[in-house]
Amino acid sequence: MKIVSPKVMSEIDKQTIDNFKIPGSLLMENAGIKCWLCTEQFIEKNNLTNTNIVILAGSGNNGGDALVFARH
Repeated sequence: MKIVSPKVMSEIDKQTIDNFKIPGSLLMENAGIKCWLCTEQFIEKNNLTNTNIVILAGSGNNGGDALVFARH
C-alpha cells in the first residue's frame, strides 16, 4: 500500500473524477465500504463481535467516508 499526503490524495481524486468520470460520491462510498470490510474482517478474526465501535467524523474530506463506514 502506498501512503500519500492529503494534497496528493486530493489530486488523485480530482484526476479520477475528471479523467474517468467517476463521481466523487462513488469514490467516497467505495472508500467507506472498503474500510468497513477491513474492520469487519479484523473483528471476526479477533473474536470482537460484542465490541462497540466509536466513529469520529470531522468536517474534512474524510468525514463523508466515516459516515459511509458508520452506515455499514
